[in-house]
Amino acid sequence: SAHMVPILIHGAGSFGHFQARKYGVSKGEAGGKLSVEKKFGFADTRRSVTRLHNLILEALLQEAVPAVTVPLFPAIKTRRKVPTSMPEEALLDVISKGFIPLLHGDAVFDEEQGCAIMSGDLLFEWTCKLCRPAQAVFLTDVAGV
Repeated sequence: SAHMVPILIHGAGSFGHFQARKYGVSKGEAGGKLSVEKKFGFADTRRSVTRLHNLILEALLQEAVPAVTVPLFPAIKTRRKVPTSMPEEALLDVISKGFIPLLHGDAVFDEEQGCAIMSGDLLFEWTCKLCRPAQAVFLTDVAGV
């Protein structure tokens, strides 16, 4: 049987949603030119999400899980919130070397509105199209999801 490698993807949880909503990061700005406030909100959203990501990575490494971050920012770009550029080679390289890729939802550059959110759900769709997994497992603490 083929060797299965897990691909771990997490969202922002309570870490990035507050900043993204407060500054309207998912909406960007008409014409794509971001205000100073929107740029700050984008950066603050990324800081918060990256903090959560590092906590998850630390926990995995403490359990001897060979997880590595696949750098998605600034490689991922969108146009009207639809991915136009994804780091496919980086993800496949990590998998081929025997590591467990760890991805997370994040704020990204958008070609039309300046910025957008690449959710963990969209990352899941992308990895499924690229890697064709046999199964998917979702873990959540939100009832009914």
